[in-house]
Amino acid sequence: YLSVFRRLMPSARIIANSKATADALKAAGLAAHAIVPLAADQRNGPPAGAPGRHILFAGRMTRRKGLSWFVKNVVDALPPGITLKVAGPAWDASEAKALDHPRVEYLGTLTQSELDPAFRNALCVIVPNLDMSIQHFEGFGLVAPEAASSGGVVLGARTAGLSDAIRDGETGFLLPPGDAQAWRDKIVEIASWSEETRRSFTQRSQDICRVHFSWARVARETFEQYGL
Repeated sequence: YLSVFRRLMPSARIIANSKATADALKAAGLAAHAIVPLAADQRNGPPAGAPGRHILFAGRMTRRKGLSWFVKNVVDALPPGITLKVAGPAWDASEAKALDHPRVEYLGTLTQSELDPAFRNALCVIVPNLDMSIQHFEGFGLVAPEAASSGGVVLGARTAGLSDAIRDGETGFLLPPGDAQAWRDKIVEIASWSEETRRSFTQRSQDICRVHFSWARVARETFEQYGL
């Protein structure tokens, strides 16, 4: 499709939604004129109290999303009592096998109104994508700003579009993809936060999301590229 686009519309002005997308375009012989990261509908729910002793994975179960990797390499290394809840459709049967783990609870597919409190009340929300080929990558990763704007603490892999979907240390934390020890250590650290530390982080994260991950910002930056 990109090759056909390059031949038919050689003078088109292209805006990429992340650096990863811009890199994929470059590999196809196209150049992005600008990068305008996407946004998320701002939920801005009330600050949660003390979180549950569970982690949340929300999204499609496909190999690049990293669910089975996380279950196999991280879950059993976590302190006793910390479990994983999974929400989303099982697109890949091999990934769905991770749901059989005794420390994993499957919630099915949740509505947005159900996801908002689920994001807030989880110890953290994980997006453990694997570092895969340019043909199979996450162009952005909407679940990250959605969870952050809802008041969740987001941990995402520093790969592909997630690097633009999370502001490291501000709206979540970026971790090395496939590094089980780094993921385990960060989860243990967050589990040790005081209620005040957590409230302070999530409130600041929501404030940043309202500005940086707003559709008003996306519209403004897009209009600027077209001289509007």
